[in-house]
Amino acid sequence: MYPAIPSGSAVIVHKGEYHIGNVITFNYNGQVVSHRLLSIEADGTITTKGDANKSADSTHVSVDDIVGEVVVAPKNLGWFIMFAKQPTGPTSIILIMVCVWLWFSSGEQEPTEADQEPQGAEV
Repeated sequence: MYPAIPSGSAVIVHKGEYHIGNVITFNYNGQVVSHRLLSIEADGTITTKGDANKSADSTHVSVDDIVGEVVVAPKNLGWFIMFAKQPTGPTSIILIMVCVWLWFSSGEQEPTEADQEPQGAEV
């Protein structure tokens, strides 16, 4: 769906009414695809087209295959989600979070009252 939805984006969809000209997400041959809705035929078949494609899709989508209409597509969030689904993903994310926490917490700390020299007492 480039350029409207860049590669690596995640899509958030709303199930309900679908409008011609909007982007829908649907299941096709075991994959989840997001394409623009071109027309809804009388028999219920739907014609779609990817924005980067010159012509409409050769296969039609049924209403049962539609996941929903795209509401928002946060850029690059899809890459993070795919990484998190990998076997080493959650461990890597936790390790990065611990490293960031340690880095920020290892900075110079404010001196406490016990660390300061007493004032006003001369011997």
